[in-house]
Amino acid sequence: MAGPLMYGISTDPVAPAKLMAAFAKANDQLVLKGGAMPNVVMDIAGVQALATMPSRDELLAKLLGTMQAPVATFVRTLNEVPTVRSRPWRPCATSGKLPEQPQEHRLSGIQPTNLRN
Repeated sequence: MAGPLMYGISTDPVAPAKLMAAFAKANDQLVLKGGAMPNVVMDIAGVQALATMPSRDELLAKLLGTMQAPVATFVRTLNEVPTVRSRPWRPCATSGKLPEQPQEHRLSGIQPTNLRN
């Protein structure tokens, strides 16, 4: 390796690779030659692959969202049961009147008393 060298140090292995790859795209004079992490030496393809990965915080957020989604859906479903059961009675509670009963059968127009035969 000849010429000036640049090092990126971070607790997140993806952050320096992303920063340097973005800077190299904007500035043609910076050429990435390779990279290293503890116990790993990478070529330019490895550094570019590392730069395209999501950061540790993004991956943890996605994992937490994936773990939380079923529980949140279950809780919303449990909350919906008493809400759905109380919806038909809301108009009665506010007006104090029961809904009117239809006089004829909806399907055939037959009186309800004739349905017993």
